[in-house]
Parts: sequence; structure tokens; C-alpha cells
Amino acid sequence: MAAMRRSAARATTAAAPLFASGVSARAVSAAPVQEDYTPQQVLRLCTHLHSAFVSNDKARLRALGLSLVPMLHLLRPSEVSIALNHFAHAKVLDMNLWQPISDMLPEVFIDPDCKALGLAANAYARASLKHEAALAFIADSARALANQGNMEGRNVAMLINGYSKLRVRHPGLMEVLSQQLIPRVKELNEIDLATVANGFARMAVADSQLFDALREPTAQAMEKFSVQNLAMLANAHARIMRRDTALLDLVAAELHKRSVAKGQPIAAKYLPSIVHAFAMKLSLCPPDLVQVVEFSLPRVIGQMEKSDVILTVPSLVHIPSLCAPPDFRNPVFNHCLSIMPELTGNAVVSILEAALFLRHDCQDFWRGSLQHCEASLSRNGASWELKYVSTLALLVAEVWAGAAPTGVTWPLFGEDQKSDLFAAITTAAGACARINDSSEELRAVADLAVAAARAEVANPELEGLLLRRARELLIVVPSSAVAVAGSEASRGERQQASRLIEALRHTHGPGLFEAQPAVAGAAQRLNLSWE
Repeated sequence: MAAMRRSAARATTAAAPLFASGVSARAVSAAPVQEDYTPQQVLRLCTHLHSAFVSNDKARLRALGLSLVPMLHLLRPSEVSIALNHFAHAKVLDMNLWQPISDMLPEVFIDPDCKALGLAANAYARASLKHEAALAFIADSARALANQGNMEGRNVAMLINGYSKLRVRHPGLMEVLSQQLIPRVKELNEIDLATVANGFARMAVADSQLFDALREPTAQAMEKFSVQNLAMLANAHARIMRRDTALLDLVAAELHKRSVAKGQPIAAKYLPSIVHAFAMKLSLCPPDLVQVVEFSLPRVIGQMEKSDVILTVPSLVHIPSLCAPPDFRNPVFNHCLSIMPELTGNAVVSILEAALFLRHDCQDFWRGSLQHCEASLSRNGASWELKYVSTLALLVAEVWAGAAPTGVTWPLFGEDQKSDLFAAITTAAGACARINDSSEELRAVADLAVAAARAEVANPELEGLLLRRARELLIVVPSSAVAVAGSEASRGERQQASRLIEALRHTHGPGLFEAQPAVAGAAQRLNLSWE
């Protein structure tokens, strides 16, 4: 019936495309807006709607959309999809529009083609609206078209993008779309190639056959990709942990051409995800990528928000060949220090790890960072996780007792600041919630004990805290380690128990075992002995 009604309505109007031929958007927008449209005027209404979209007249676009809703049954699927895209792009998200259109989609989408389905899926994705029934209908229609072989590569890419952006997993859809796409990958342009890779990665679908098929056209299109597309490719491979070194080397080389070779740094909005994907996720640092980081990061770090900094700076620890002279380190860590009050404890610790890794020797940075940590630990230590408290202690101990870089005054802070910081660490460690995993807690307590010993901290409260935690942990963990002797978990627990006991003996001297039978018993069960 809907098809008959549509045919009858079209018979009373001139056969014309949705957008009037030969009529400019400016001319159409100058026409008076009619509040009421008859069914015979549906094409004029669509033309006015398009004009409102082009002129970014959101109020008019919304009003015309509301006029369109009662006449949806007169539209072709492609026209409905284009209208949805207009609303989504213009951010006209009125539910009085979207809800009735979504509810009626199965009724008005009669024999939709793949393009209409792809446009509709992308409209919902751009609007961030998950209408389950509408999206299920689009997916079922796409599967039906796939069974008929009526799919085109670019439109398949649009479907993949839409569902992946919404993180909507319709049963079997991605598998069907992959099967349709593999023989059609040569139809994809550079945007489609990046979109498909990113879409499957967002859905955590590591389809090796599809990614293998994408490799050659992606390599051939490398010079056509925008920096954003290159970032998408790197992130797609990182999300599914696909270390396609040949292809990723090409991505790194192309980034080098766009930045180092031209003297133009990679923009701050793209560099963080690229660095994190290559270095942190994939542990892949081709020389071209390293040079991109060396050149770009100090030039754009000042434009990065805290989330960008958190993605980028801790990842530097995973670039062993990075050359970081003062003109690299200073702008990077000066910016980190400036935003430190906005960061969580674990983010601050990760940045300090990077500073230590790169041997950053600025006293202002270290003093300011450690003052921030001390204040945060003293004020709200319970918000810190024990593993980050203990990691911070290890960092401070390494800076205090580690070898000084050539020509640098070391350590970078004094005895008083060290003592004050360990006092705050003690307070926070006592307030931290217990870790559910006893072996993880054993590692954290062992780290804290090792740090206290290495930094030669004289703090009776900390010594008492470590002994209490050690007695509790060494009763449980060594027994389980012995019970599963030879396992990887057992070896890890034995190592951490040994580190903890050795650090306690360093602090308390040879009388530890006589004073602490629980510690002596744990050492005996694990067959630990020292000269």
C-alpha cells in the first residue's frame, strides 16, 4: 500500500530529483517558506529543506523537517536518508523529528539500495542516536542485499563506519560486510580505506582476511591519505594489535614526508594517537616515526590538552632510540608541569617515569612535580592507588640514588624534600584501599620497601607500615607460590617476596628474623637465604 501511495503521489507531481535541477541553493533559500505543504508539493518541500541545510538555518531546517514527517510515505528511501543526514550534520536532534522517522523507517524504506542504507547508518552515527529498531532494520536490509550481491564497496564502507561509530553489534553484520568488501577493495578511495580499517578495529573485529585484502590498495594510496587518515590507520592496527610492519613502516614514512621533510610538525590533534598507537600499543618505532616525534612534539606540546599529554608523554618510555636533548625535553616537561594540577596521580607518575627515562635534569620541574605529589598525597592520599604510590617512591629513590648524568648537579632535590615526600607517601599508603589481587599487592609493598631502602629513608611510621603489610602478605602468598611451584605466577610471587624480605633486612638489619617470625617463616618456606 505504501508503494501504491507513493506511486500515486508521484504521478501528480513532475518527475524530478530531490534537489531541483538548475536552481542554486541561494535562490531557493530566498523563496518564501511555506508552513503547509500538500502531498503534491513534497518535492518542493524537500528542495526547501535542502536549502535550509546549505544555508545552515537550523530553525528552518527543523520546521521543514516537522512538515516532512507526515509525508514520509511519499519519499524514496534515498530521500529519507538524505533528510536524516541533513538533520545530523546540522545537529538538529529534535526527537520530534528523529523518533517518528525512526519508528516509520521499516515502512518507508521499501526496497532500499545500499547507498540509502549507508547514508542512514551514518546519519544515526553522526547524531549519536541508537534507535535499536531502526538500526536493526537497516542491518537486516543490508544483509538481504548482500545475499543478492547488490552491494558497492563505498556504500559498504559507509555502513561499517555507521555501526562502528555507534558501537552497535548486529549479529553477523560485520562478517557479511567483510565478505562483500574483500572482492571490492579496489573500489575504495583513501577515505574509505581508512574508514573500513578503523571501523572493524572499533568493533574489535580482527578480520585478518579483510586486512590482508586492504594492504595493497592502502599502500598504493599512501600519498593520498590525509594526516587524519594516517592516524586512523595507525590506531586501527593498534586497536586489534596487528603489527603489520611493512604497512606501518609506510605510514611512518609518509608522516615523515608530511612533517620533517617539509618542516611542518604533525598537528597536536593527531600526534598523540599516532605516538600512542605505534609506541605504547604496538611497540613499533620505525626510524621515520622516531624522527617525527623528535621534530613535532616539542613544537606542538603547548597546544595539547591533558588527555593528549597523557597519551603522548608516557609513551616516550617505549621509544628507546628517541634523541631528547634539552630543546626537546624542556618544552615537553614545562607543559606537563603547567597542567599537573589537572592530572590524576597515576598520570603524574607516568609523566615522571618519562622524565626519568629521558634523564630530564631541570630542578624546577622535579621540585615542582614532587611538591605537587606531596600535596596531593597529603591532602587526598586515599584517592591514589597503592601501585602508583609505590611507583612514585621507586622513582624518587632512583633519582636520589641513581647515577648522575654527565655534567649535571644531582640529585635534583634535597634531603628535606625527600623526607617530606616519603612522609606523604607513608600517609597515602596507609590510606589506600587493599588490592584484591594479593600478588599485585605484594609487588606494590615490595616496591615501596625497596624504594625506602634505596633512598635511605628514616621513617619509623613507614617501617611499621611495611612490616604490618609484609606479615599479612607473606603468610598467604609464599604458601600459594610453593603450592604451584614452577608456574609463572609462582616465580613472580617468589621474586616479589624475596625483594620485600631483602629490603626489610636492609632496613632492620640481621635481627629482622628474630623479631619477625612471620617474615622468617616465609623466607624459610621459599628457601630464601642471605649471607
